[in-house]
Amino acid sequence: MDKLVEKNSDESLLAVEKQLLRRGLIFIRNLNKKDFLNKYKKDTTKGLLEIIDFCKFSDTYYSRSKKKQCDFASFRSFGDLFRIMRYYYPGITFKEVRSILLHLINERFISTTWCYDIKKRVVMINSGDLKERAVWKKQSIQSWDSYTRERNVDEFNLV
Repeated sequence: MDKLVEKNSDESLLAVEKQLLRRGLIFIRNLNKKDFLNKYKKDTTKGLLEIIDFCKFSDTYYSRSKKKQCDFASFRSFGDLFRIMRYYYPGITFKEVRSILLHLINERFISTTWCYDIKKRVVMINSGDLKERAVWKKQSIQSWDSYTRERNVDEFNLV
């Protein structure tokens, strides 16, 4: 089965990044930025996995207004995850976050599903051992291919 690869131009990814940044950054309640960076500064892949996992247990807030963005136990979209990553990693780009997400999908560390509440593709961590991930990997890429024929991958019409 083929792996997922980025098919969008740098220009389109940069346009999405600018659109997301106009919405403002998001932080996770109870995830201290300094402590997080002490642990994950050099490993953005592990940092993103930690963020995805942490969202299961904590609300997220807009960094400017401090208003609640989303309740705990909710899965987050690609756009939300970029805005959270940008809060904790100020120099990271949308292209870099998306590349990490595609890598994690290909390696079956995460899955995506359509959220009918917010009308966006959302991300969740897969549980299980490596054998289970190998089976999930094959099924996920098949369902991803089927999904992309039906809907856009995320809220920005990126496939």
